[in-house]
Amino acid sequence: MEAQLVRKAVNRCAAQGKPFLFGVDFELREGFFVENPLVCRQIPFACGEITNVPDSFSGEAEITPRLEILHTDREAYLRRFAVIRRGLLRGDSFLTNLTERTPIRTNLTLEEIFRRSRARYKLLLPGRLVCFSPECFVRITDGVIRSYP
Repeated sequence: MEAQLVRKAVNRCAAQGKPFLFGVDFELREGFFVENPLVCRQIPFACGEITNVPDSFSGEAEITPRLEILHTDREAYLRRFAVIRRGLLRGDSFLTNLTERTPIRTNLTLEEIFRRSRARYKLLLPGRLVCFSPECFVRITDGVIRSYP
C-alpha cells in the first residue's frame, strides 16, 4: 500500500476514534494499514500486553535454527562508524543508531522466527518481514507523543 494511502487511512480512523495498526518503510514509499487489528489475524503483532496472537501461535518448532550471515563489508562499516564517532565527540548528538542491510540465510520461515521471538514488541508481515524489539519506541501519555531510542 502506498504510504500516502496509509496516511489517509490513519487520519480517517484517528478522527473516528477507531483502533488501527500501521507501518511505513523508512523511505515513506510503502506500508500497511489494519483497522481493528486485535480481530485481524493476517498480520500478527504484539505491543506489550496488547496482541492479536493466540496462545497456540507461540512456541518453538522442533527444528534447530541455523543462521548464516552472507556478506558484511567490515571496512565500509568502520568508515560509517568513524563518521558517527566524530559527530559524537563533537557533541552533534548523544545517541545514534547505525544500521545496515545484512543479508542472511536461515532454515526458519518468517513465521517461525516470529513464533520464537520472546520480544514484547514484534510484528509479522507474512511473506515480507518480521521485526521485533525488547523496547517501546513511541508512547502516548495524556495526549503527548514521546519517542524513545
